[in-house]
Amino acid sequence: MKIILKSLSLIIYILSFLFPRNRSIWAFGSETGFDGNSKYFMIDVVEHHPSIRPIWITKRRKEIQSLKQKGLEAYYSFSIKGIIMSLRASKYIVSGSLADINFYTSGGAKYIQLWHGIGIKCCLWNNKNSVFNTKNKIVGFILRPSFYVRPDYILGASSMMNKHLASMFRVNQDVCRSTLYPRCEIFFREKRDIENFVKRWESPEIIEFIEKLKTYKKVFLYMPTFRDNNPEFLEQQKWDLKRLDNELKRINGLLIVKLHPHMTSTLRFENYSSITEIKKNIDIYSILAFTHCLITDYSSVLYDYILMNGKEIIRYVPDLDEYISKSRDLLMDYKSNSVGVIVSSFEELLSHIGDDLSIDYEWLRERFWGDALKNRLDKLFEEIYDI
Repeated sequence: MKIILKSLSLIIYILSFLFPRNRSIWAFGSETGFDGNSKYFMIDVVEHHPSIRPIWITKRRKEIQSLKQKGLEAYYSFSIKGIIMSLRASKYIVSGSLADINFYTSGGAKYIQLWHGIGIKCCLWNNKNSVFNTKNKIVGFILRPSFYVRPDYILGASSMMNKHLASMFRVNQDVCRSTLYPRCEIFFREKRDIENFVKRWESPEIIEFIEKLKTYKKVFLYMPTFRDNNPEFLEQQKWDLKRLDNELKRINGLLIVKLHPHMTSTLRFENYSSITEIKKNIDIYSILAFTHCLITDYSSVLYDYILMNGKEIIRYVPDLDEYISKSRDLLMDYKSNSVGVIVSSFEELLSHIGDDLSIDYEWLRERFWGDALKNRLDKLFEEIYDI
């Protein structure tokens, strides 16, 4: 039944090519809500490019009102107005796929893929464990058509990363452009400017949370990536949260736990004063500058984090071999293409909480970002405008 319904929906997609597109209307969207590169680029367009009418299209009804209160134009994807604006928009600017907005109304619009992370994980078409590498490509297209359409523009980074992204999306490398991620622009601002940005665009909840972070000497952020084969990874680690909480208290530290949107966990942190979990739908990028040490694994957040100076990193990777064999291929050797002290157990992690973990990572920044470090939002706008 699902295949039949999806097949019928493709007729709508074909018809969407008949609608005239308005060059000044740009549609933005993200699978995980108002966040990511789509969010930060839309804000830049709102603030600096009045000739463009940016519209946020979302499948989350609850966020529409808050966006309108911020002065943004936003519609529910499947409302009449949302469908009309999706059919009029000349550009679909997304961080995941055309489904971030609405695949079935995208015919004839320029597909701008800002993506959501550089790094060493193989994704989509160059991941041997991917659902896309199935023998039945026709069924695959019917069920997930948005991943079969090739972008007109892909936001890349260094030439090495552009080659990787071209393979992921099955396009020529010249489709990938080297420009800094919009979500990372905030890292290059003064703290006062970041706080002003937060007050203008973020929720009172995030504003209050950042003020809380200022009371700690050292703020750790744990962001594990999603395991395709093991969504309950965190529970299996059997962390002694009481001991961790006590060690954090000793150094006046705080651990923030931010899980991947597709990750599940039954762990509860509310009984610990120095450990806190923030909701999956909270945009972490306005908070990152107020942290001191990132604890992560194979997540692309590591490569964004190194854009800031003076940060510390712990690589918590107890399942490196299993991750490669059962979850995701890696583009290159993990240990020599990431930075930070490597730990593979809770005891090792705990032993480093009070350490000075300063490290040089400028070489890694240059390797993964390359020419993108010189190209900022004005360059990105020019390139997308001309498509």
